[in-house]
Amino acid sequence: MPDPRAVLRSIPLFSTLGDQAIERILRIARPRSVRARAVLFDKGDAGAQLYAVLSGRLKVVTSGVTGADATFSILGPGDVFGEIALLDGHVRSARVTALESCHLVVIDREPFVEFLRASPDMAVGMLAVLAHRIRVLSERVEDAAFLDVPARLAKQIVRLAERYGEPAPGGVRLALRISQHELGELVGATRESVNKHLQSWSRRRLVAREGGRLIVRDLRALRSLAAG
Repeated sequence: MPDPRAVLRSIPLFSTLGDQAIERILRIARPRSVRARAVLFDKGDAGAQLYAVLSGRLKVVTSGVTGADATFSILGPGDVFGEIALLDGHVRSARVTALESCHLVVIDREPFVEFLRASPDMAVGMLAVLAHRIRVLSERVEDAAFLDVPARLAKQIVRLAERYGEPAPGGVRLALRISQHELGELVGATRESVNKHLQSWSRRRLVAREGGRLIVRDLRALRSLAAG
C-alpha cells in the first residue's frame, strides 16, 4: 500500500498543510480496504465519512426512477469523495463501487469538521473541491445537451487516456479495465451504441482492445471527434 503521508500531500485538499497538520489528519483517519466490484456505500445511505483514495479505482453512480444507472465519474489515487453528505449532513447522493481492489483513508465527520474550523487553508481547499464538482457536473450537462453520442464517447475516452493511460505499442493503454456498459453509463448511451462506435473506430485504427483493456491508437483523432 502507498505511503499515506505521501498520498495525502499529493491531494489538493491537503497539499497546503504542514507536517504537523498531516500527522493530525492521519491520527483522526483510519485505513479501509475494498475488494474489486464491492459497493462502498449506496445512494440514500447515511453519509458521515470523507474518503481519500490511496490506490485503486472506483466509480460514482446514481440511479433514476426507472432503474437506469448514470456514472458521474471514475475516481483514482489522490481523489477525495463523500464530502457532500459529510458537510450537509444528508444522505449519500450516489453509489460508489470499486472497479478494482482499493486502499482508502476514511475520516469521520465530527473530527473532520472540527479540523476544518481550526484550519482556514483546509476550509478553502474544501471549497475548491466543491467548486470542481460543480464544474464537472456543469460540463456533463453541456455535453448531454450539445454533443452526440460519438462525441461524448470520444471525449470520455480521451479523459480516461489522459488520466489513466500508459504507453503501449502503437498507442496508449487504459490502466483500468472498463466495460462497454460502464462506458455507456459515463456518456449516457446504451452498451449497444458504445459497441457500435468502438467497432467503427477499431476498423479505422483509432482504438483497439487487447487483454480486456482499451488501447487508444490515435488520440489526436479522438480529440477531433470529441470536439463535435
